[in-house]
Amino acid sequence: MSWLNLINLLGGLAMFLYGMVLAQNGLQQGAGSKLRNILGSLTKNRFLGVGLGTLVTFLLQSSSATTVILVGLTSAAVIPFARTVAVILGADIGTTLTVQLISFKISHYSLLFVFAGFVTSQVTKRTVTRHFAEALMGFGFIFFGMQVMADSTGPLRDMPWFTSLMTSLADNPLLGVLISTVFTGIIQSSAATIGIALSFAASGTLALEPAIAITLGANIGTCATAILATLGGSTVEGRRVAAAHIGIKIAGVLLMIPFIQPFADLTRTLSSGDVARQIANAHTLFNIFLAIVFLPFTNQIARAVEKLIRDKPSPNQFRPRFLDPTALESPPLALANASREIQRMANIVEQMIIEAFEPLEKDDLDLVEKITAKDQRVDLLDKQTKLYLTHLAKGGMSPEQAREEYELVDFSSELERIADIVCKNLMYHAQKRIRKGYKFSEEGLQELRDMHNRTVEHFRLAIAVFTSKDPALATRCIEEKRVLRKLALDLRHSHIERLHKGVAGAIETTSLHMDVLYSFASINSSITNLSYRVLGWREN
Repeated sequence: MSWLNLINLLGGLAMFLYGMVLAQNGLQQGAGSKLRNILGSLTKNRFLGVGLGTLVTFLLQSSSATTVILVGLTSAAVIPFARTVAVILGADIGTTLTVQLISFKISHYSLLFVFAGFVTSQVTKRTVTRHFAEALMGFGFIFFGMQVMADSTGPLRDMPWFTSLMTSLADNPLLGVLISTVFTGIIQSSAATIGIALSFAASGTLALEPAIAITLGANIGTCATAILATLGGSTVEGRRVAAAHIGIKIAGVLLMIPFIQPFADLTRTLSSGDVARQIANAHTLFNIFLAIVFLPFTNQIARAVEKLIRDKPSPNQFRPRFLDPTALESPPLALANASREIQRMANIVEQMIIEAFEPLEKDDLDLVEKITAKDQRVDLLDKQTKLYLTHLAKGGMSPEQAREEYELVDFSSELERIADIVCKNLMYHAQKRIRKGYKFSEEGLQELRDMHNRTVEHFRLAIAVFTSKDPALATRCIEEKRVLRKLALDLRHSHIERLHKGVAGAIETTSLHMDVLYSFASINSSITNLSYRVLGWREN
């Protein structure tokens, strides 16, 4: 093999890997958020989970990307761990579709893909279209890089040392699995590893049996990304997703290694075409085999992983306190537990509102961080409580209990929204004031303080409405909102009067002053929403 062939091999490899990155990034940025929402709304149907996992992974061009999303969703308690096992099996099938696409001989049109993607990305004004155009360019680079690698590896067929290496891989499949696992773990893409094997097969330097060993190793190595995603603070659920993924892969590979020769014969029987097509088909057949073997046992796999990776929170770790899973078969008890957890959430939000005024008058960024940390707790309780309620035995719920469940979910959402207003609006304005050194005028500060105090009292009234479902309190809460709306309007006029008088500090804080008033008004609006529903429920 000449130096020129080696240079072409490395250049083709670089082009192939760059194409993989470009295609993945383009598809993930173009459709990633929507696919995340799809995964987040999974049902309990394991077959639907396999189908969604297959579809999402094919569109994302990476089973690792799907698994990382699952780590994030389970860590945030959006979906329970047990549901992710079926999605992982589907993700493993989805990534084989990429290899199937690569195995088709369309390298002659690869530069056309690059050209079409480039032109589209330059002329379009739509961001989503630009992302998909970049993905098209990526596929072009993949196909062209494969062709370059295939052309450069042709001379290897006549080299004794390479023939000996291929023979040793065929005789010792464990070596092929190990090498492929390490290589895939480094580049973090099983499709890339198998794509390289396809280019060797296309040049006639790689037979099916050692290629299957490489394929098996690539299936294990692709778990590296998910494992890395669990490092540095991932929750126990996130670690369980990664463990389930690699556990299924290792178990499947161990089951397959003794039968590589029969598996290769089966692949040849079912496949028409060259070795490259047979390798792609072997990859797909292996992952379909995994789905068939392990899908009936997803619940058992989940329980085994949960026992292996136990949840051992530290005494200081924040977590739900009242969401007892053993109460889910009794709707009245489960609803009472959720209500207590939401009241706990309300106490945290109340503290956030109370403390929110301090950073508006004191130059202390630590206060902002302290309040922001509370918002993360509210987010956790909101997600965990909603997830808890989705597991209720709905068949045994009365219409009144179903309405109560809806009311709990609704009020939890309002509390989370109020916490976001405090964190993302008020604390943003506080940070801006501190960093720019702005000071409210004494009169303006006192007006904001009065509005803040009235907002705190209004929130406490809303909590009383939630606890008692009293129509009279609900009516008071709605009337208070109207009073506070008029007060906010009056305070805006007062600030404008100070501007006319040239009061010190009024001019530079005008934007901040109005934004803070608007934030308080938004909080008061959210506070009142429950009262409207209480009155509507009482009237029906």
